[in-house]
Amino acid sequence: MISNKLIMSKIGPTFIEKAQVMVLLAASLMLRPTIFGQNFSIYAVPLFIIAFLLEGLKGGDPKIKIWYNRKLVAVYAIVVVLWVFLLLQATANWGYHYNFVIKAFFINIFPITICFVLLSNSRISYLYFRWFLILLAIPAASYIITVIAVQFITPESLRYFQISIEGYSHTNSGSILLPITPVYSFITVNGYSLLRFQDLFRESGIAQAFLAWGFIVARNLFVRRWAVRTIRLLMLIGIIGTLSTIGLALIPIIIMLSIILDSKIMRDERRRFTLTKTLKISIIGIITILAIGVGLLGVQNIPGIGLEHKIDSVSGETRLVSTQIGLKKFLKNPIGVGLYNAHRKNASINLIAVLSEIGIFGVFLYLLVFFIAIYYDENPSLIMAALIPILATSITSQPLVDAPLLYITLLYGSGVASRKYFKNKINPDCHNKN
Repeated sequence: MISNKLIMSKIGPTFIEKAQVMVLLAASLMLRPTIFGQNFSIYAVPLFIIAFLLEGLKGGDPKIKIWYNRKLVAVYAIVVVLWVFLLLQATANWGYHYNFVIKAFFINIFPITICFVLLSNSRISYLYFRWFLILLAIPAASYIITVIAVQFITPESLRYFQISIEGYSHTNSGSILLPITPVYSFITVNGYSLLRFQDLFRESGIAQAFLAWGFIVARNLFVRRWAVRTIRLLMLIGIIGTLSTIGLALIPIIIMLSIILDSKIMRDERRRFTLTKTLKISIIGIITILAIGVGLLGVQNIPGIGLEHKIDSVSGETRLVSTQIGLKKFLKNPIGVGLYNAHRKNASINLIAVLSEIGIFGVFLYLLVFFIAIYYDENPSLIMAALIPILATSITSQPLVDAPLLYITLLYGSGVASRKYFKNKINPDCHNKN
């Protein structure tokens, strides 16, 4: 009889696979919408190439197989179709920022192609997303220390450098405070110093969406209960720290959804999209709508970050005006004028505003990527719950169409990178071949 230790050594990640994951993560953190993505996207390319070339060092080990499940193929295919459409649309309109579209096409397609191949190995996929959550959690832990410190020391005294972010040079975005806390801005409310946490992303509003995603999927990526609870607690602290209105409104949603998903009634490992799963998703949808209402009412009057403040603020007015103009332009030309070709500032400030650029077909393909990521997953309820914060943020407040890391995140599958791989000692290349 083979011991569990021996089984783990045979099916566990190899040294080369761990090296690939580390290189992939370093490359991913140089993609939009991360804190480094605005300036260093081009440097991610050689890192992705290195991660791919490391595959050749495995020596053709027959135990290590690359396989493709329907979800990975479907998500990758729709992302490619989306960006081919955006490139052709921009070519047909020949915008004055056509070169931006060409660069965006390459920097979106190349990384997801590499990740499509490498993350098809479920050992790599498991470690990639697990370590990604840990990377998000570390700054959140640092944020706790920084928040306590700023009550006694000025934030400027704790800041030891600022990361240059293109388009954010006039702000405090990218400020790194001791120990290792990325801060988007400083706010004083009723005499208290508040820091807007941005984690590893260029804006706090984007950070809260990915942190909420991490809160939901943590249950699949960590075996021990204390580890799941620790990661979730740090994700929750991070969301609160962003001081994002939508993030705070989403907190009751993700907590409620996590309770539902963790309950026995929601555990269904069958791969067919059955009536039971349809009912479960419907339940989640109804609860989500109710929770959104509760969340919005809860954050309406919070000083400095509530809905009333946001509506009256410059950023809130800018977002509202850009959205209204985008809708008007879209109604005049539903086909769209092409990405980065709207001849106005903040044209891509959210998905509604970008309608005037990418048109109805572009938005349809963008939303289709999310639908496919949910529909073809082994546990669509989990993925739907995890993607609700990202999709809500994209529609209402953040430009995430040209965000390569988002599409890589959509490759996550509950069956591809699952805690049952380690917990039950199941060979990851023998499950989820649907």
